[in-house]
Amino acid sequence: MARNVFLLISVFLLPFVSLVASGQPASEKSMLWEISGKGLSKPSFLFGTIHAICAEDLVITEAIRSRINASQQLYLELDMDDPGMFANMQQMMLMQDGTTLKSLLSEDEYKLVNTYFTDSLGMPLALLNTVKPFFLTSMMLPAVLDCQPASWEASLTQLAQTKGTEVKGLETVGEQLAFFDKIPYKDQAAMLVGSLKESGKSKEEFRTMVNLYKRGDIEGIQKLITDQSAGIGKYDQLLVTERNNHWLPVIRKAAGEKPTFFAVGAGHLGGTNGLIRLLRKAGYKVKPVMGE
Repeated sequence: MARNVFLLISVFLLPFVSLVASGQPASEKSMLWEISGKGLSKPSFLFGTIHAICAEDLVITEAIRSRINASQQLYLELDMDDPGMFANMQQMMLMQDGTTLKSLLSEDEYKLVNTYFTDSLGMPLALLNTVKPFFLTSMMLPAVLDCQPASWEASLTQLAQTKGTEVKGLETVGEQLAFFDKIPYKDQAAMLVGSLKESGKSKEEFRTMVNLYKRGDIEGIQKLITDQSAGIGKYDQLLVTERNNHWLPVIRKAAGEKPTFFAVGAGHLGGTNGLIRLLRKAGYKVKPVMGE
């Protein structure tokens, strides 16, 4: 259950998104980018992931494989080969100050959520009453995907480990969850209920996002996050912009030390405050790596 925290940004609030076209130039539509210049002896690479995706849509191209082979370290949002990571997550899953899901929802809302968890997941909500709503929402992802989720992060970690490449994290579990904990429990609970009430739209919207992803449309994906009037949209500054700025010095330091393959949620790449623009503003040359 804790593993699903990686799924939060890209997928789990799809019922709240409005789908829009992107004006991103075709020449810059890519999920894989090369970082060079500003004194780097060898280039590093930036790759956008969807944290949970159907297995048939997770394609490790030769372009990705060769860039990982050319890199001396892999940086993910979190250090996926840290043996203590999931234990640390489990310690941070519970709400504080005696707050329960039942206290956050109306009677009808609680019945709605309980019915889903009992009938679809075989887990009565009473057993999860103190778990943060974000984690509960992430548990619904297999139903949205209509398949068993595959993980880019796990696949990239496996590739790196096969090569003997060290895996590191741009932030710690505590740092990541501290950002999410700034969203009030009441809002988290509202997003959970909204995901269930709008579940009919979720599969179609997820497929739209995957299609944008396959086209390398980082601007289109970023708009799925920012162009919302409710839900996760109003926390874009917190969950995307602030984290990007938190990661930037880590990326610059790592790339300056040795060629590095960075992989983060695709929603962090595009936009005015996306990592690509931030790196360019810092003086780096960032260019798309087209399919090979």
